[in-house]
Amino acid sequence: MNPDDVVKTKVDSQGRVLIPAEIREKMRLEPGKQVSMYLDEDGLHLVSTHIAWQRIQRLVAKTVPEGVSLSDELIADRRAEAAREERE
Repeated sequence: MNPDDVVKTKVDSQGRVLIPAEIREKMRLEPGKQVSMYLDEDGLHLVSTHIAWQRIQRLVAKTVPEGVSLSDELIADRRAEAAREERE
């Protein structure tokens, strides 16, 4: 983490923390949107749904060979299963 990116804020008397507008914009957080939090040895992490999906996409991209369409493979599997069921 770049020390210049650190933003300080305070916890209020009810345990709430204000997330500055610049960070909310980068995380695509809007009122009512859900976020996930987890605690590990590095501290508390707040993850927006947008960021979580980006992480998932990167993980999947690492495991799926280039040029392979998972949706096309799923459709082919479903069609093959339907054909097997019709033959039975």
